[in-house]
Amino acid sequence: MKVAVILAAVTAVEVAWSYLPWSDWGDGKALYFLEVGGLLAMMGFKFFVVASVFMHLKFDSPLFSLMFYIGLGLAVAVYCVALSTFQFFA
Repeated sequence: MKVAVILAAVTAVEVAWSYLPWSDWGDGKALYFLEVGGLLAMMGFKFFVVASVFMHLKFDSPLFSLMFYIGLGLAVAVYCVALSTFQFFA
């Protein structure tokens, strides 16, 4: 029940975050990166909670958790490299 309440609260903050008037506060990429970065940070937190609780990673050997998170990090790195080839970050 605690996990459900935490996930619901973070989801509510994410929805509110996405409806904030970011464009009214000025121009530039800084606010865009703040908006998207905040959403990505909240998404990462929710993923960590779901993976550790529902995939039972917090009860398994730390080696299994380490292998899972290293694989996740490599997948994100490959995805970012693929996006950079399309000049997504430029």
